[in-house]
Amino acid sequence: MANILITGANGQVGKSIHSIQSLFNHHRFHFATKKELDITNFQSISDHLDYNQIDWIINCAAYTAVDKAEEEEKEAYLINETGVINIGKASLEKQIGVIHISTDYVYHSNFGIPFKETSITNPQSVYASSKLAGELAILRYNPKSFILRTSWVYSEYGHNFVKTMLRLGEARETIRVVCDQIGAPTYAKDLAMATIQLIDTQAEYGIYNFANSGTTSWYNFTNAIFAHVGIDCMVIPIRTDEYPTAALRPPYSIMNLSKIQNALQIEIRGWEDALKECLSRVGQMV
Repeated sequence: MANILITGANGQVGKSIHSIQSLFNHHRFHFATKKELDITNFQSISDHLDYNQIDWIINCAAYTAVDKAEEEEKEAYLINETGVINIGKASLEKQIGVIHISTDYVYHSNFGIPFKETSITNPQSVYASSKLAGELAILRYNPKSFILRTSWVYSEYGHNFVKTMLRLGEARETIRVVCDQIGAPTYAKDLAMATIQLIDTQAEYGIYNFANSGTTSWYNFTNAIFAHVGIDCMVIPIRTDEYPTAALRPPYSIMNLSKIQNALQIEIRGWEDALKECLSRVGQMV
C-alpha cells in the first residue's frame, strides 16, 4: 500500500483520480486543493508530506490558461516551474516518488510523425515554455519521477472543450471550429488510471506520452460530440489563421504511445470510445 498525495485535486485529473480510487483500494489517497496545499510555498509542501507520511505525489496542480499566460508569464512560471521545484526538493528529501502531468505543447512542430518522448522539444508559448521548465525541474531535483505528457484533456468535470461544445451546440444553430490542428483527445479518467498504474509497475522513471489512441481535428472532434448526443448544430470548418489567439497552438500533436503501453502492458483505447463514456457520464450529471 502507498499513501498517495494528489495536488490540484479540484482539476479534471484530480477529480478523475478521486472517481476511480475505489479501483485501487490497496492505496490510500490524500486529495489537496490549491487552498489546502499551495505548491508555490515550499514549507507548506514539506509540512504536508511530514504530517501525512506520503509515499507518492501526483502533481495535477498547474497554470493552464494558455492565452492568459502570455500576459501573466510570472504567474505561469511560479506555478508551473517554481511550484514543481518545490515538489521536487521536498519529495527528494523524504524519498517520495513523483508523477508530474505535463503537455504535448512542449513539442510543437508539423513534421507529420508522432512524437516520441525523445523528440526535440520546441515550446512556442509562455504556457508551453513554463511546462517544459517544470519538466526539467522535476527531473533535476527528483530522479524518482514520472512525467506524463498528455493532450486535449477533457472530462465530465470543470471547464473543457467537450463541455463548451455541448453548451454552444445547444445554444446556436452554427458554430465555427478549427479544422487544421491535429491531435488526440485524452479522457481524464483514462489518464488518471495510467497515473496509478505507473505506481503499481516497475517501470523506468522518466518521460511518457499518454493520450487516447487515434487522431482527429478539433472540427471532427466537435462533429463526433454532436453526433453522439444528437445535437443539430452545423459545424463550419475554419483555419487556425481565421481564429487568432494570443498563444500559438501546435498544428500537429500526435504522440507515439508505445513506451507507456509497453510499460503498463495495456492497449490504450481509442478516443471515440472514451468520448462515448464521458458523454454518458455528462448526461447522468445533468
